[in-house]
Amino acid sequence: MAEPSVSVAASFAGASVLSRQAQYRWWPLPHADSLDFGGGGPTLLLRTLLAIALGCAVLSTPVCTRTTGLSIGATWTLGVGWGTCMVLNDFVLHPRALRSARWFNTQMAILLAYNGFFICAFPVVGNQPQTPLWMVALLWAGFTGTWQEMEPSWTFLAAHVLWPLATIPLFLARGADPHWAIAGPVIAAMVCGIAYDQTSMMTAAWRQTRRTQAAALATAHRQVLELQQQRVARELHDGVGAALALARTASDLFDLHAHSPEMLREVAAALRASSADALSELRVVLDVLAPPAGTPAGLAETLQRVAGQFAAASTLAVEVVATGSAPVPEAVQLAAVQIVRESLRNALQHGQARHATVAIAIAPTRLALTVTDDGMGFDPLQVTAGRGLGHLHARCAELAGSAEIRSGNDGTVIDCTLGFAAARSRP
Repeated sequence: MAEPSVSVAASFAGASVLSRQAQYRWWPLPHADSLDFGGGGPTLLLRTLLAIALGCAVLSTPVCTRTTGLSIGATWTLGVGWGTCMVLNDFVLHPRALRSARWFNTQMAILLAYNGFFICAFPVVGNQPQTPLWMVALLWAGFTGTWQEMEPSWTFLAAHVLWPLATIPLFLARGADPHWAIAGPVIAAMVCGIAYDQTSMMTAAWRQTRRTQAAALATAHRQVLELQQQRVARELHDGVGAALALARTASDLFDLHAHSPEMLREVAAALRASSADALSELRVVLDVLAPPAGTPAGLAETLQRVAGQFAAASTLAVEVVATGSAPVPEAVQLAAVQIVRESLRNALQHGQARHATVAIAIAPTRLALTVTDDGMGFDPLQVTAGRGLGHLHARCAELAGSAEIRSGNDGTVIDCTLGFAAARSRP
């Protein structure tokens, strides 16, 4: 289907536009999807606690204690306190936030408070404003910006900027180098603000892109379903519908010729033949809509069943030969089976053939179909004028293919090609 694929492609191309459409809110709104981040479950909590423990272990090494100014005791005290707050958040705050907007807002505020406190406590306790531990603040800013279903928030942006700046008077009061006491927190605040802004806006853009894609796919699925229903209705109308219309006409003829047994026998014979054709076409539609597999073997099995139907109802022997390994689209399978049925029916009725061969060759982009019989032949122009082979040309044309019919005293050859690209643009 061309229209849905264009819609999905457009949603990818519009990512930059969507990023401009994303807007900041003063405070994130509580909704079901936005609550996932606040309680990642035992596995995520355990991974986070292990990461904190690993960080504390690294900071406790002699080279890190000399560089950061943090003692081993201070490092583990801050790490254990931070981990405890995370445990309380997951098991106390988060369950309540799932039930109440008030608790959702409370959890947001406490998250900002304890994370900001511990992130800034490490540089302040070590009294090193130039410490590389500011990278933890940068990591936290990028992490909160990527929360999947959280709108960009002015409050969160301000928190990431203000927490480092709030350490300036603490460093000055503790006698740190006044230049670094200002420059270190200012640089950290700037980098954290940029990190949160960029990641939150990009996350919001892709979130909107994902929703646009989901809507486009839903529309495409609806359109595919509608076209499938239309195609099945057409197949049933052409085959079963025509047979039922004949049955209705036959019922009128029964009343009209109630006192003419000979005429009734002719009507009954016509009705019987029409019913057999209708049942055969219905079986073909059902077989192709649910084939054993969308492969050459699946199509060959369907054609073998069609050949068996002809063999059981007549003296026509049909041989099916299949080559190739590419998957066959459903629309091509249905067209191929209907073409074979119509070709064999004409070989039997018009050519009085005794043997026929159906050869299918599957290439990556098309299906080549040849039906050959040993009958006395027929006039293709006369037969094509009816509903039978006239539909053969139409089916090939719909799938960007072609059909050629050659018939003479030594038999008939019908060559058809069916394109896969045209089939994949519709159900």
